[in-house]
Amino acid sequence: MKPQVRKSGLLVRHIGEESVVYDLERHEAHCLNASAAAVFTRCDGQTDSREMASQLSGALGADVDERWVGLALEGLEKARLLEPTPSADDVPTSPGRREVLRRAGIGAALLLPAVVSMVAPTPAEAATCISINQCTDSNIGQNCYVSDPATECDLNECKGTLSCGPIG
Repeated sequence: MKPQVRKSGLLVRHIGEESVVYDLERHEAHCLNASAAAVFTRCDGQTDSREMASQLSGALGADVDERWVGLALEGLEKARLLEPTPSADDVPTSPGRREVLRRAGIGAALLLPAVVSMVAPTPAEAATCISINQCTDSNIGQNCYVSDPATECDLNECKGTLSCGPIG
């Protein structure tokens, strides 16, 4: 299998060795640690997992094998950051994180690829933020802000008349 990063609908920002990928179609943000980002950048549709493992062994200074790359690819596929594969038969099964750790040793835990995903509000949802002055008993639970809607809206909600407090 020669994985390919999705060709459209992704906004990618590299921050040091890590990457943040925003899916414009699903309104999801995905944080890729250095290991997952290294695999992501090599998903060009030309490089298979064996070649990636060889490249990454040198780049990361650690013993990387196809199982390790398969673990990263599994995370990227779950996050829908790769083009769909033509057939499930072509996809090698990846071992679980525990199996990779057992074989690589406990010191390799920091090198395990990780993809952390979160849902971002759509523009319409983000626009529903109201000022603390608009909190009433009828809009309890709606997002609100105390002074700056750009920084505080997603952290507070109306608790009742003129009461805006932390969510939860």
